[in-house]
Amino acid sequence: MIPVDVQIQNPRLKSIQANAKLTIDHAIATLEQTHRQIRAAIQKIGDASARANLETSLDLIERNLELAKLKSSCL
Repeated sequence: MIPVDVQIQNPRLKSIQANAKLTIDHAIATLEQTHRQIRAAIQKIGDASARANLETSLDLIERNLELAKLKSSCL
């Protein structure tokens, strides 16, 4: 993996990096949309305990998504 702070001189490598960034950004956007849909579905669950457990898991996923976005912004 090429360090982020190294200026890439090769046009092909620049193109590969740009395509990778687009792919990562698209994957993150898809995950965010799925996360919102799951969060909405959880709200419909009648069992408060089950809902709380699922919301806790989604909170962890949310934190990981934020970390992924932060790392992606460094590419």
